Amino acid sequence: RRNNISSFTYKIKISIIVPAFNEEGVIEKVITDLKKYLNQECEIIVVNDGSTDRTREMVEKIADIQDVNHSENRGYGAALKSGIQKSQGEHILIIDADGTYPIESISELISQKDDFDMERARKASEEIDKIRKSGIFNGGKTGGEIIKEWRRKKRF
Repeated sequence: RRNNISSFTYKIKISIIVPAFNEEGVIEKVITDLKKYLNQECEIIVVNDGSTDRTREMVEKIADIQDVNHSENRGYGAALKSGIQKSQGEHILIIDADGTYPIESISELISQKDDFDMERARKASEEIDKIRKSGIFNGGKTGGEIIKEWRRKKRF
């Protein structure tokens, strides 16, 4: 099958998920730029979320990527889920197909990946929710502000 990344002999470290809906005007450039700035330890998975324009045809022309096609628009979350299910990398990076984010910065972000921990972020989010529900903090504070104040009061 075309775009069969799994036949390559290197280990995939980063899976880049690109959800796309009606992005025919930019998808080819975004993928070309991704390929230019990334190395062979990355796989690119484009999820065409039921586009009604030529997004699917444009993605199918691009070599060395994987594609997932939804027959109808199922929404951003479903596109992410489909891409993640297809991914083989140790880490997952998500970038929108509209070219909003500076692709040339992805290599730097990837080089710093070991400095970030989703499990710690999840636990912090759970703690923020508990603290908010306790009613101790009111007034629209950010999660970071709540955690800092909570720690300062030695309740953490």
